[in-house]
Amino acid sequence: MTAADPILSRIDGLLARLAAPLPAAERACGWTDASRAAFITYYTGLRRTLTASADVDRAAHASIARDLDYWGIVGGELAAEALVIAAALRARPA
Repeated sequence: MTAADPILSRIDGLLARLAAPLPAAERACGWTDASRAAFITYYTGLRRTLTASADVDRAAHASIARDLDYWGIVGGELAAEALVIAAALRARPA
């Protein structure tokens, strides 16, 4: 993948938003500093994998909804963007 890839652009945007303090609206949807840190780690690793290889186990990244649920996140713009990224990964040609 190249830096111009739309998935990488979305990941970069989400990482930038996760790097900032959580807005009250996101906290009200269940986001915590711990979940924010976990998702930063996850998306940093996913970005590294995508840039290192075109071969990505799409199924391994398709369970983001379960991860959001595990962390008690029930909505918000950050969660919505995470789901868009997961859908884009699933839709990528194998």
